[in-house]
Amino acid sequence: MTLPSHVFLDTSVLAGQQYNFGSATLTSFSDVAKEKGLRLVLPAPTSSEIERQIKFRSDEALKALDEARRKAPFLKKWKHWPEKPTNIFQEWEVKRIAIQEWKDFLAQFKVVKLNYDDVKIDKIMSWYDSVRAPFREGKKRKEFPDAFAVESLAQYALKQQIYIAVVSEDQDFKAACEHFTSLLYFPSLPKLVEKLLSQEIDLAPIRNSMLNKSDLLNEAVTDSAQEMSFYTNDSDVDLDESEIEDVELRDVQIVGVGDSECTIVFEASLKVRHKFSWREWGGPDGDEYYIEHDSTREESDISGTAKIQIDKDGRQALAVSFIELDQDELPADAPYIQRYRHY
Repeated sequence: MTLPSHVFLDTSVLAGQQYNFGSATLTSFSDVAKEKGLRLVLPAPTSSEIERQIKFRSDEALKALDEARRKAPFLKKWKHWPEKPTNIFQEWEVKRIAIQEWKDFLAQFKVVKLNYDDVKIDKIMSWYDSVRAPFREGKKRKEFPDAFAVESLAQYALKQQIYIAVVSEDQDFKAACEHFTSLLYFPSLPKLVEKLLSQEIDLAPIRNSMLNKSDLLNEAVTDSAQEMSFYTNDSDVDLDESEIEDVELRDVQIVGVGDSECTIVFEASLKVRHKFSWREWGGPDGDEYYIEHDSTREESDISGTAKIQIDKDGRQALAVSFIELDQDELPADAPYIQRYRHY
């Protein structure tokens, strides 16, 4: 089992700290992240959005000072009152200071910057068309920057075979992460820091809970397996129907722990009943006729990954929020038939 080795901070986290990179929350996170060797992952759309918000807040701060000068002109007599910028370069200096604070924050980490190379536009548009998180109806309908960020994170995690802690106060970001077992969601930085500071995570309660509620995972594996296709390599035999009769979990391993969720890998065997048919010749009138045959394949091996929702104490498995099988299709053993029995 491993804790996330990389971390992504959504803009909602920084906005919640008013972009004060010296806040206790961000400082404590920086200290722990450096101690644990966490890498900070920064997708291009998130980086652009952060800088845009910093510049917007700088402009709003300058406007607020102008409004204060207008409403309370006596403040000019206060010796600590800042002088009004007299040219565009002084206004630019305010924004430069704010951006430099962001750069100094980043300098504390090993930063992995992601561009748009691995973003698949057709996949993003399919999310948009089906209103899949981070897209949803209403004001949040056009969340393309978040969608680009999620896709970049997922592709990077897949390539590097890592787990990324995704910290966001946005519930749509949480819903988007549920589709990716390599993205472990945390609702706040303190939650992540608390998990990182845990010297040893006791997995026994979670594992025992999953064993006691094995029907949760069994049902999820069965439902997912129903979408698989089966095939036979015998061109003379038709596979008419496949019915999954039972699922037996053989091995379950917890490989990543987030806040109120964990990622597992598993192996299982399926018992599947197949119905075949084929043509034979030599009926009463010498015509061809069909033969139907039922057979049971005792074990079809499968494996996959899943996300399990756990309670806040980390002791009870509550639900399977996402599951993905490694196999899309499985072979079905066709019965042996005697070809050309009649001449």
